[in-house]
Amino acid sequence: MLNLLLPLKRIFMFQAIVCIGMFITSTLHAAVPPNDSCGGAIPITIGSGGFALGLFTSSNTDITSATLQTGETFAPSITVAGLTKKSVWYKFTLPTTRSVKVSLLQPGSAIQAGNVGFTVYKTSSCIPGNAAISTKLSPIETFGSTFHPCVADGEYYVQVTSNNNANGPIYLTVELADGSLAPYDKPATAHKFGDLTPNQQIFKNVDIDCQSIDDANELCLPATSFKDYTKSIWYTFKTPAYFDYLNIWFASMNTPYGSTPIKIGYRIYQGDATITSVGSLTQIGGCDSLITDLYAIDKKHYECGTLSPNKTYTILLLFIKILKTPSALA
Repeated sequence: MLNLLLPLKRIFMFQAIVCIGMFITSTLHAAVPPNDSCGGAIPITIGSGGFALGLFTSSNTDITSATLQTGETFAPSITVAGLTKKSVWYKFTLPTTRSVKVSLLQPGSAIQAGNVGFTVYKTSSCIPGNAAISTKLSPIETFGSTFHPCVADGEYYVQVTSNNNANGPIYLTVELADGSLAPYDKPATAHKFGDLTPNQQIFKNVDIDCQSIDDANELCLPATSFKDYTKSIWYTFKTPAYFDYLNIWFASMNTPYGSTPIKIGYRIYQGDATITSVGSLTQIGGCDSLITDLYAIDKKHYECGTLSPNKTYTILLLFIKILKTPSALA
């Protein structure tokens, strides 16, 4: 009886040891990260409703046990670098044009350079393909940054990918500043037409590309007709001591005849926005607009009794899309 029971005890003890070993192994295995799929992308929150400037940082993600989704694709340079074994996702939204720097970093030194990289997509849906790769924020095949001084508004997804040697935590930062090469984008930097005189015509051409808006108040909310506008230009002028009428025109210099008409937001204030806050100026009328196909001129007509003589006025124009050709205001 004793000889028969001893082997059973040994078997039982061996089985118990095996079970304990399996339990220890499973607890040491890293969990699949929550942003393993595009649909679970971790948002990088930008303050002030998305209009804030500065540095914004994601939470850490351990890429050790990340996987790939069916149908997931990679930027050509990422494929050449062999960083196609694992991926995690982040996303951020720009409500207006910004200078943007996206950086891939790690809190320590567990992952060697060249074992991880990232791609930025301009898209609002998952899973993005190569056609959605940002044309301004280039893919990077290591830790580091991609930068462009003029990135358009929209939703952006960041795909961080790696080879099988990447094991450890990583995180992203998004650094935002005003877009560069954006003349007359702020009230304080408005173009000054100066003192007008009777029988005078003045024109100013402006390339509308990197202009932005500072916050939702610039959109003349709560009027919904301008809620999707993302760019602005500011002008000032001083009326003559006497005038019969004054016309303000808007058109494009090079747009072909028959282009689709667009609506341009328009506001005029009494006062000089270059030296006085816009909130302290007197708005003349409400939110208004100009309708033009950018070939034909639309205008605002003011009689001498509508605008006061010898007074400075500020004009705000709002745009809903990038215009590749110069605008003209006179």
